[in-house]
Amino acid sequence: LRLDTREHLLAGGSEHEQVIIAGQSEKSPLVRMVAGLVDDLEMPPVDEGERLTDRQIGLLRAWIDAGAPWPDGVRLVSTAPVVETEASRKIVAS
Repeated sequence: LRLDTREHLLAGGSEHEQVIIAGQSEKSPLVRMVAGLVDDLEMPPVDEGERLTDRQIGLLRAWIDAGAPWPDGVRLVSTAPVVETEASRKIVAS
């Protein structure tokens, strides 16, 4: 699942066809995930950040309900620090 462009966000990933449905936050799996409404799913995963606040979830819902507007040509980049793991070292080495 990639969230760096609107096209990727709307396309979904290998586990989920669409994670947002523009204009319909109540039907968007991403909202259910970040709100903690999906059984056996911790979002974000344990030790990978803090849960969104109710206000942040509300902003996400409002953005989706507004049609998920995204300026043309904009790509998001992560500002999170890179965490090196044994798995990541194997990927880089190959």
